[in-house]
Order: sequence, then structure tokens, then C-alpha cells
Amino acid sequence: MVKIRHLLRHLKWIIPLLLILIIIIVMNIPASYLTNKIEKATRYKVRVINTNGTIWNGSAYIGISYGRPDKAPVMLTTPITWTVSISNILNLSINIKHQNIVQEFKIYPFKKTISDLYIEDLPLDFFSGLKGPLSSLNLGGTIQIHIPETSIENIESLPLDITFAEIYRKDDPNLILGTYSLKSGNADNQFNVDTISGILKITGHGNIKPFSFTGQAMPDEIFAPRLAPFLRSIGYEKDDGFIIEF
Repeated sequence: MVKIRHLLRHLKWIIPLLLILIIIIVMNIPASYLTNKIEKATRYKVRVINTNGTIWNGSAYIGISYGRPDKAPVMLTTPITWTVSISNILNLSINIKHQNIVQEFKIYPFKKTISDLYIEDLPLDFFSGLKGPLSSLNLGGTIQIHIPETSIENIESLPLDITFAEIYRKDDPNLILGTYSLKSGNADNQFNVDTISGILKITGHGNIKPFSFTGQAMPDEIFAPRLAPFLRSIGYEKDDGFIIEF
């Protein structure tokens, strides 16, 4: 009995010390701890470098690559920052900020939801590391993206609203082709493309996964001779325009 009492007396201060030690360790887990996990989870399409701080409050540079660790990624020019807020365990949120994110973007892990995401003026070059038509057409411009609040479980089928603003060909950068919108439905895996403004009118539709696109391009009459070689390289002439297929 004496030994048990003696042990219990020691446990009264050993257990709180262990809890404090565990809390200190958890609160100081470096942000780099998540780097490899994020990259493996995205099959190295998303790259994370120059992490600073902890998993609770830190920053990192984000890039996109071909999905191969040996490929140099295309990086954002400024880092993203994050903080973890918690009022109670169910209201834990990860708050993400970046100069291209219009308002603070929140992830709620326990609720499995994300807040509205508005991204503006993201360089089209940021996606040049991904395979697909955007990386092969040698285009420049900016992208605006809106993703509505949704469940993380539905993230692959969420509706998208993307604007490709002031798109130009890099071999003819002084000629702005136009501004275009891409919108997808909730879960039908399809999207539509329309022209907002510009000298090259493009309309069409396609599938997100696997990617495919069929559309029609109608150049302004004045610029048709200048654009014809480019349009022939990505499609074929039909009537007064061009058919584009990927």
C-alpha cells in the first residue's frame, strides 16, 4: 500500500508534465512535416518548398509540376500563409492567405468543408507544368477562379467558374486574343467555354476527366490572316471559322 501511495503521489506531477511536454511538441511541429505528405498525396503535381513556421502558423511557396519529383515546378512568386484557429474542436479552421486570394480562404477539417474561394490575376504560366492543351499552346494571360463553398468529399465534382483574362500568344504578345469563361456543372464532369470579349470568338464544350474539348473559333475579319496559321495548328477550317478539338 505504501508503494502504491508513493507511486500515485509521483503520478500526480508526472502526468501533467507529460501532457505539457506533448502539447509543446505538437504546437511546435514544423511546417516542413507536411511538405512530403502533401506532395505524395498529389503525386508530386503540387510542390511545397521553403516552408517556415509550424503546422499551426506558417508559410510556404507552392508550385505545380508535371507530377515528377525531378521536374522543376512552376512556382507562385509569393508565399501562401496559414494560421489554425479553434474556438472548439468542431470549429477548427485552417485560414489561408495569398496575394491572389481575394478573401481569406478557410478549410474546416472536422466539418469536411471549404469556404468560397476567389482567386484573381493568377498567371496562366502557373499551370504550364501540367500536361494538357494549356501547356502546349504557348499562351499568356491571367486566370480568375471561383470555387463555391462545398464539402471536401465533393471537391472533384464541384462547380467551377474560371475566367481566362486577356489571353495572348507568346510569339505575338501585343495582340490580345480575348477574355474567355469556363463553367462546369455540379457533377456532370462537363464544361462550357464562351467568349466574354476579344477579336477571337471561341465557343465550345468538353469533359474535365478525361480532358476533351470541341469548339469553334471565329477570328475577327481584320485579324483573320494574322491568326490563321495559329488556328490551323490547333484545328481545321470549316465555313467561316475553325473547328478546335483536343
